[in-house]
Amino acid sequence: MIKGVGGLLLRALVVLSGMALLTFALLWNAPGDPAQAIAMARFDALLTDDVIDQVRGEVGLNQSFWHAFWAWLGPLLTLDLGVWAVTGRPVWRDLSAAIL
Repeated sequence: MIKGVGGLLLRALVVLSGMALLTFALLWNAPGDPAQAIAMARFDALLTDDVIDQVRGEVGLNQSFWHAFWAWLGPLLTLDLGVWAVTGRPVWRDLSAAIL
């Protein structure tokens, strides 16, 4: 019984890890520049290369893939969804308001 449950938990861990890696890889390689989209939403007309580079540094888009993946996965494992990139408000607050 315990051996069967342990096997199921191990398989679930492998599947969840693979899905997290796949999701992050798809987001990382999505077309377009997320830093430019965030900068446009925050600063509207003040869209210079310096502003885009600043946003890229704030959200971690200037890091390597693996470093950014672990920085993304760590808080996710503790259910810390962080803050919205554009508004700066906590994600949990807006998410719970939308659900309830």
